[in-house]
Amino acid sequence: LIPLSQGFGSYVGEVYRRHHDATWGWITQGTEVFPGLQQAKGGLFWPWAKALDRLKTNSEPNISDYYHYLVIR
Repeated sequence: LIPLSQGFGSYVGEVYRRHHDATWGWITQGTEVFPGLQQAKGGLFWPWAKALDRLKTNSEPNISDYYHYLVIR
């Protein structure tokens, strides 16, 4: 599932970055470090982790819903 979540997460993150002024970098949450994006407004998100959560549990919002949430934030 990890390669699949990296692919989906990277695609969503890159589309967001290109259209909504964000930059890729490393995000630390607790003791874990994830590749993620920082919005120009300062918000942080990590699409790889969201995609993995969705694939593992099938209860997280789908990737399309996640993207729309990021756009309206």
